[in-house]
Amino acid sequence: MPPDYLLYLVEFASFWSLWYWVLVAVSWSIASHWTLGVPFDLVINAERRGGVWAEHCDTLTHINVFRLTSVFREFGVALMTLAGFVLGAIATIGFLADVEFARALFALMLPHGVAGLFSVRAAFWIERQDLRGKPLRRAIKRQRFWTQFVGFWGILICAVFAIYEALVFYGEV
Repeated sequence: MPPDYLLYLVEFASFWSLWYWVLVAVSWSIASHWTLGVPFDLVINAERRGGVWAEHCDTLTHINVFRLTSVFREFGVALMTLAGFVLGAIATIGFLADVEFARALFALMLPHGVAGLFSVRAAFWIERQDLRGKPLRRAIKRQRFWTQFVGFWGILICAVFAIYEALVFYGEV
């Protein structure tokens, strides 16, 4: 295998890399499946089978809600400041310094950040309402819908950036 082939596998022309699109698909798939830290198949089994499945779903959800809300109560401002700084730095490098890899990271990270904010909001709401059983599973499904909604738009943004990069690369813009 020639050394150039290895460089091609890890090249930083991100929007045209197979690995970038695999990362986009896998990251949104994981974010959608693990809603609030609860695997969606557990929610489905809790709906269908009830009993122990429903009890485990409630317990796992409340454990993850407690962890998320505790972290955000203690470190929320610092985490949001750090996230804003990192996103701003990546956007600056990507758009002002014209680095495609940074633009690709920004297009991937910004929608994930929005979905994460929705998850934090849902966790605080679940904690405040002290949801159990069917209302809790409904809230998880609603949160999953919003994660998928943001994911759809995130993938669309990545595709638009990829088309723009192709037009710039081939000299059309």
